[in-house]
Amino acid sequence: VAHPQSTRVVVENPAISYLLNACNDLRIKHAISDCNPLAQKLALLDIMYLVGRTNDSFEANMYIKLSPEDNEYMAVLLDSFPDAKWTFTYRNPDVVLSKNLQKYRDSICRKAKVAPSNAAMEHAQMIGADDFTALTMAEACSAHMVAMRNIAMKESKSRSTGRLIDYDSELKTGTLLIDEILPNVFGIDTADMVTRSRVSDQIGKKSGRTGGNGTWRGYDPDEDESNISMEVKHANNKFFGNRRYL
Repeated sequence: VAHPQSTRVVVENPAISYLLNACNDLRIKHAISDCNPLAQKLALLDIMYLVGRTNDSFEANMYIKLSPEDNEYMAVLLDSFPDAKWTFTYRNPDVVLSKNLQKYRDSICRKAKVAPSNAAMEHAQMIGADDFTALTMAEACSAHMVAMRNIAMKESKSRSTGRLIDYDSELKTGTLLIDEILPNVFGIDTADMVTRSRVSDQIGKKSGRTGGNGTWRGYDPDEDESNISMEVKHANNKFFGNRRYL
């Protein structure tokens, strides 16, 4: 967005997703537990090379947006590209789980229920939920969300290349994204007014903003407590406990 001529953005690429989930899929679908991490890494490098191939001499940077269910495997990607800059955005888990359970948007939760990752199952066991199959879909999805958050926190502490971002306090206004996150995390120059205007226009198209300038309206219906079910609150109370935020 800031420098479109020199940038390629890859959003939720299915080949990347397939490789990141490969070891977990082998365990779930084929009962194969001895997945070869080196083979997975080499295949991922090949796919990233193919995804990034270009004959445009102006392209200098490529950004990857993972699908939510792939974030649990961010360490695989970061181990393959240790110098890559990255961010992980988190927000009120009640809002996230409520949205993820909505009809036509519940694929993440359905997968969390039928094909849970080791990280999700380990967290469930830590709180005494040893039988993952007995969990409701909301509970399984909450366990998946906690696992993602914990992995992101671990990676943030062990690497100096990434940043955790609070959606509610740091992204809603859009200003911090332009003034701090893009230049300081990704090294993107946002000083000139043309770039700032272009980024602000894109932020302004997001839900909850208006006027093309990234102005926050102050109200998001998804955050209305009356729209969040007790099922969601109970599931997150069970798996997040008191640590709703970082």
